[in-house]
Amino acid sequence: MSAINRQSETTKQYGRGATIPYFTLAFAIILFIIPSGLFAQVSSETDSIQEEALQFRQLSIENGLLDNEIEDIIQDKNGFIWLATGQGLVKYDGINYNNYYHSVKKLDSISSNITTSISEDQNGNIWVGSENGLNRLASNASGFKRYFHDPQTTTSLANNHVHDLLVDGTNRLWVATESTLH
Repeated sequence: MSAINRQSETTKQYGRGATIPYFTLAFAIILFIIPSGLFAQVSSETDSIQEEALQFRQLSIENGLLDNEIEDIIQDKNGFIWLATGQGLVKYDGINYNNYYHSVKKLDSISSNITTSISEDQNGNIWVGSENGLNRLASNASGFKRYFHDPQTTTSLANNHVHDLLVDGTNRLWVATESTLH
């Protein structure tokens, strides 16, 4: 009888005859609790290190930017920063600005200085929405191809005022105009 009592003090009955010694259960609990506390501390220290390293640099008209109001911003696969502004499109390499303006004399210039959105497709083409159409700057070109609303063509933009652009995972360009999503 004393052997049975001793067994009930050191083991607990689980299910159909299975027993787990208390010290094994305690060991398993300690094994899972202590490491989770250690990981939480490491994560906390990493977060504070990252916060300390975060630095901001201001780009503005004073140091060469076209406009202080930025409508959209992306970084392309080559590391360049593209900015959509109300005064034109800006390509920034970290030091210099390359500005793209509309010109009535150049048919391959951007369709409007009021740019609203930017996206890059998987081929490296930069797509730019504006208040006057959609523009594509091919990765190997210096000029833009323009896309406008054409009432005679059902597959053209429904409206020239492009609000937003998105290239999805299948490299499909989504265009949000003032009246329709294409």
